[in-house]
Amino acid sequence: MQAIIFANRIGDELAPLDQHYCPALLPVGNKPVIEYTLEDIATSGISEVKLIISSQAQEVEQQLGDGERWGLKLNTS
Repeated sequence: MQAIIFANRIGDELAPLDQHYCPALLPVGNKPVIEYTLEDIATSGISEVKLIISSQAQEVEQQLGDGERWGLKLNTS
């Protein structure tokens, strides 16, 4: 089974935090908010995730890696 995550927001409404963080990487409880989503997806039995990222894609890819730590296969675009 596959999931799609749209993590391509600019985050202007989060100012001034948007100057320091990509919205998907905004820390909540000491981890990026997107990691909560990935944890939920992994526990639901989904094994492959397509991440739609535009701005700050390199930063997101570095943070998440290939998804192995959640037992997921991550594909980015």
